[in-house]
Amino acid sequence: WLAAVGQLKQQRVIVKRVLAKISQRMMLSSFNAWLATVGQLRHQRVIVRRVLAKVSQRAMSSAFFLWLANFEEAKQQRVIVRRVLARVSQRAMASAFIRWEGNWQHLRSQRRKLQACLT
Repeated sequence: WLAAVGQLKQQRVIVKRVLAKISQRMMLSSFNAWLATVGQLRHQRVIVRRVLAKVSQRAMSSAFFLWLANFEEAKQQRVIVRRVLARVSQRAMASAFIRWEGNWQHLRSQRRKLQACLT
């Protein structure tokens, strides 16, 4: 009986050791999986930061090029407005000159008629 009890104690010790090793392996496996997950998360954070930086840069460059396009369009519109104003001014000057010439012709005609009456 004592031999059986001793053997039973020995088997219990062996079972405890086996269970401890299994438990340690499971804990080590879980820790390694956690460590790998942390590494992946860190890598993904770096990628996300890079992507966000690129998106931000694109937004900034997009805003700049939109501003530049608007600036160029405003510049072209100013040129067009100047040309239109120059044409309007030239028409007004031409119209005034034509009226002046007409008035001058009328005045000259009146003078001639007056001269003819006086002589």
